[in-house]
Amino acid sequence: CFVGAVGRSHRGRTPCALFEAMELSTKYPVYYMDKDNLLLPLKELASVTEEDIELFMNETGAPKINIVAWSRAGLAARIIARDMPEKVASVTTICTPHRGLRGTDGIMGKLVKKCWYKLVGTAPKAFELAVKTMSPLYMQGFNERYPNVEDIFYQSAACAMHPDDDKRLSAANNILEITDGENDGVVSVYSALWGQYGRIY
Repeated sequence: CFVGAVGRSHRGRTPCALFEAMELSTKYPVYYMDKDNLLLPLKELASVTEEDIELFMNETGAPKINIVAWSRAGLAARIIARDMPEKVASVTTICTPHRGLRGTDGIMGKLVKKCWYKLVGTAPKAFELAVKTMSPLYMQGFNERYPNVEDIFYQSAACAMHPDDDKRLSAANNILEITDGENDGVVSVYSALWGQYGRIY
């Protein structure tokens, strides 16, 4: 597979076994998006990416692509699949908050957000915009607006960490363990698993 639009996530690296484990069609190239512009609402992020996908498809000459998306970008990938279904063969999301997180609400939510803000270090307005999409209520509405497309294959990867795996996320991991169960310090396993096939790392 040809991998395009490769970026670097703030959470490090994609598991090496991912591409071996995921059911990616070798018939079409892979468009890999993990550059999540926190300043853009999801619809705008999807729109900007769609333009890049058009260029990518023109360069490769492929009639369809496999989209592999990291974190919040996975939600934008689902919008793209609805906008241009004839050009998408599959959508693979990695640690994407499809169902939101209960741990973003209340007092515990404030503690979790404080941990995340220290890690991301972005502008407050952009940070609040990104965290808004982590709300279960927001994601309920999102999932109603952007259900899976029947002829597109959806699959996902979730990560479960131990507090010792990443000291920067250990506090958030412990809090989310109480509110949402197994998680990677940002997204729970339950929220990340989506589609016809899922795998936990």
